[in-house]
Amino acid sequence: MWFWGRKKNSAADVEQDRAEELGPNRLDELATRLQREGRTDQLETEVEKYRPNELDGSERESWYHLHGIAAFRRGDHELAFQRFREGLEQCPDSGVLLYSLGQEYERRGESDRMLACFDRALFPKVSGAHALAEARYAYLWNRHDRGWEYVAALIPAYLKLGVLDDTFLWMRGFPFFGPVWDYLAAFATLEGDFDRLRMVTKDVSKRCSDFDFRELRNRIDGLETGNRSAERARLQSSVAEYRSRGFPFGYQALQLNVILAQEAASEDEAVALLESVEFGDKDFPWLADMRVLALAERAHAFGNTQREHEIRTDFLGRQPLLFEPDHALNFEQLAYQETLKPLYRESRQRRA
Repeated sequence: MWFWGRKKNSAADVEQDRAEELGPNRLDELATRLQREGRTDQLETEVEKYRPNELDGSERESWYHLHGIAAFRRGDHELAFQRFREGLEQCPDSGVLLYSLGQEYERRGESDRMLACFDRALFPKVSGAHALAEARYAYLWNRHDRGWEYVAALIPAYLKLGVLDDTFLWMRGFPFFGPVWDYLAAFATLEGDFDRLRMVTKDVSKRCSDFDFRELRNRIDGLETGNRSAERARLQSSVAEYRSRGFPFGYQALQLNVILAQEAASEDEAVALLESVEFGDKDFPWLADMRVLALAERAHAFGNTQREHEIRTDFLGRQPLLFEPDHALNFEQLAYQETLKPLYRESRQRRA
């Protein structure tokens, strides 16, 4: 995900103090105003009214970042790459420039250089959203070790806060803890090693409140053993409860029917289970794409190569970067996406 300006992370007390000392950032304020007024096409012209050598600190950093973003937005990735690289020469410790240059290296298929940038742009130097994006790219290039590190950098901040309520975290600029844990669980599953995940879960449960840690411990057991009976029972209960209270339940219903479809005796039965799930107006739109992925996975499991190819092509057109590892984990698609990741990497390397 691309951000307009140097996104201040309200979770980082040091950064907050530094921002207050420096005062307002005119470049970030400019970008925010243009976005609010629907004049983002004027970003480059407005930014170039400033001279970077006359700017200091965060304003100089924002100038180089926004100058690169302007090129990126109009699809000139070569110029964006050059501008981010120039910006990093001028602001060598900039988290957002390291992140943005890392993204451009990823787009060029240069994963080692991407990782070298991300390794220098850990949270809280970049926002929590950036940290998860870095982990997603590491996942796509099978660098699960790096992905774990990018996400695990968030854990000390949660321990410091001590409260994991979603609203509390959102107001402080943090990602929700659930998806962060899911990222770590996905990497643990891919590596077949749950010791670190158990340790993190134990540490957080001792020092933080407002989260169901018993469910997390049960999920680790289910992931390690492959036994989905507890998860199936939990989802059946959730669907019934959400339905009775008039809440959207498409997310849980699809999760449940993916499990049931993977236990089905035939492909026709599996397809019927997946296609029976109805989504409401308040359900996430991407759930329809997840169903397509689950249909491709079932065709693969039953050896229906032609159908799998057709559905897979449809899915890749919808989600060219595949699903994030947390979503893939939660919908039992982590193993199948491993078969798609080489296709993704080949598409990147063709651009190099």
